[in-house]
Amino acid sequence: RNDILDLVMPHVREHLSSPDWRLRESAVVAFGSIVEGPHESRLAESVAAVLDVLVSYLQDANELVSNSAAWALNRVCEFCTVCISA
Repeated sequence: RNDILDLVMPHVREHLSSPDWRLRESAVVAFGSIVEGPHESRLAESVAAVLDVLVSYLQDANELVSNSAAWALNRVCEFCTVCISA
């Protein structure tokens, strides 16, 4: 279950800040889709790397990106609350 991070995170890192909204959304959806699988100890580093970006995307100009960011953040809160530091 932890191996999914090694497969998906390169795509997330490469496209999360893309000027193309389609690539940004694909990165956000890919990340949100894998949050349930890996052990929290492995996932924490990935969450820390993308959390601020996901929060900023709540106000993205593209509605699909902002909705996907809200969904991904919801999944982080649901499946990895220990990954979110105060």
